[in-house]
Amino acid sequence: CISPCLSSLLRTVYGSSPLAGIYKMTDSSISTVYAWGCLNGRGAAQTYPLQMHGLSGENAMSCAAGTDHSLVLLSCGAVWVCGQADDCRSDVLRQGTSDSGMTFPMQQAKFDGARISSVAAGDSTSYAISHCGEVYSWGQGRYAVLGHNDGEQNHIMPARIRGFPEDSIVRRITCGRWHCAALVDRHQVFLWGRNHCGQLGLGFLSRACVTPVKILLEPDEDCLLSVRDLAAGEAHTVVIADAGHAGLDARAYSWGDPNDSRLGGVDVRLHHSPQLVKTINHTLERLRLNIAKEAQQPKNSIVSCGIAHTLVLTTTGQFLAWGCGKYGQLGYGDLWDREEPVVVPGVHSVLTFATGNRHNIAVQRVAEAHAALAKRETVYAWGSNAFGELGLGDTNVRLQPAALCTLNESIKGCAAGARHSLVLARASSSRSRDAPWNRISIHGDSEEISIFHFDVLRNKFKDRRQSHVLPGLRYCLDTLPADQNASVRFTYESVLRCFPCRQSYVCRSCARRCHTNHNVEAKFVRWMPSCDRCGCAESGSCSAAWSWERSIFDNFVTQTTTSPNKVTDGVLDMRHFKELLQVMHPEGLSEDDIDSGEVALHSRAGTITWAAFEKWHNPYFEEVRRAAKVDQT
Repeated sequence: CISPCLSSLLRTVYGSSPLAGIYKMTDSSISTVYAWGCLNGRGAAQTYPLQMHGLSGENAMSCAAGTDHSLVLLSCGAVWVCGQADDCRSDVLRQGTSDSGMTFPMQQAKFDGARISSVAAGDSTSYAISHCGEVYSWGQGRYAVLGHNDGEQNHIMPARIRGFPEDSIVRRITCGRWHCAALVDRHQVFLWGRNHCGQLGLGFLSRACVTPVKILLEPDEDCLLSVRDLAAGEAHTVVIADAGHAGLDARAYSWGDPNDSRLGGVDVRLHHSPQLVKTINHTLERLRLNIAKEAQQPKNSIVSCGIAHTLVLTTTGQFLAWGCGKYGQLGYGDLWDREEPVVVPGVHSVLTFATGNRHNIAVQRVAEAHAALAKRETVYAWGSNAFGELGLGDTNVRLQPAALCTLNESIKGCAAGARHSLVLARASSSRSRDAPWNRISIHGDSEEISIFHFDVLRNKFKDRRQSHVLPGLRYCLDTLPADQNASVRFTYESVLRCFPCRQSYVCRSCARRCHTNHNVEAKFVRWMPSCDRCGCAESGSCSAAWSWERSIFDNFVTQTTTSPNKVTDGVLDMRHFKELLQVMHPEGLSEDDIDSGEVALHSRAGTITWAAFEKWHNPYFEEVRRAAKVDQT
């Protein structure tokens, strides 16, 4: 257990790119920070922004968010931290609240006189870059993520990482859960930390790398690519570099954990080495877009990663997103994972953005043509919202960007933690810093925020009824065992109302397998385990119902065929019929049992389906058991 004195150990979002949420103010106006989400480390949701106090009137220049902590860089170059230790669970983040905001206990990090220009954080670690390009780290040393070449030692105080080349300047640093990536002198990429999924890009898997090691994006050592930006997810890394030849504006490289399509369609056999993400080039060419050369403001990023998704900024200020979409974090109105990048609708002219675990925050510049809004920005949020991390006044998920607020203050930066979010705002002269912010203003309306209606998603359901159904959903969700049910349930679910069957709630699996050609109406609702039941399962005629026997049958199908269609349709070769019965009935079988099945299920194709098998199997063995009971009596 980590000592309570390590309450300054700073934790950040699993798989976020902290630099995506960092912005350095260039004027002398006083700025402040607002926070919302899970702010006390105990799961309580703060669903609308509250102002952070405790900076003693200092001017905040940039901010970064962690899992249970936050970083604030002041104009004087000092770094103040607040949060809680990894295992102590002592509540040191929230200390007193009022209508006007929160008071956060701050601790100042010491850097031996070095002036800090930017900050970042890992899972239980923190990082700072000085004006001289030196990197300091402190926190929990698990998997050697601190980069001090001292094994897995913890560091309470910041210490300089000395594994970079002499006279080199570190320009950016980004952190995954237990690994880090740094951009050195615009052309060199260094990584260190955990490597169990190949996230260091070394070409092999290992437990960890204790000191920064340089990797090559291209096998040709003479090919030096100018790196625009880089980002780290929970166990993957993405780099944006200038193209090495004419015809392409920029390249994206990715490596690490290949699950959830987070690498963007690269060869998964080489996932531990940097690979060109060809799908993004195809998308850019098709949409006539280019990756942004640099962010709208200095110190901001053009790429950022969550646990298993990635956002890339284009020259138009729009986003391309790919990876895991289970919680709506891709922002395109659906829950599918996407290997090919998709455009996030409704957001453009983005100044800065940040990715959390499964949510995103973006600050959009308002067109100067609107005189009343010439100096104001709009904050958008989407994705998971279980802890109010979207700041929309509720805990409802958003599948597309939703406008958070339009403030009197000018929003200049943002950061996203695992379960909370921050915005950096320049204080307005017309409003006191201590004035209450009790309700978010949304387009001039101060009422409670209404639930997002997912209009685009509904229209898609009507046009393509089955497009929302995941191909891997084989069984009715209400018939699955509890452990399997929990792994496929979402906070929100797409369901159908089947008019011919007079069923008002049909799960997305039954919609695909039992109601394909029926007249249906799509809905997207919050799933309540205690009261929402699939009408198809309760009707007694569900053809997708799970049973122990059916799971065995389908496992046999999966193991004995390489045809995806046959696996989906549940077609088993008759040659495996005897083995199937032996597994289902370990108590023993007679020759009559096998002969009866082979005769009843005989077909010219030499295959059997689950429907035919169930029609014979259940009545036959029920009669066998009944006859056995009669013989015993």
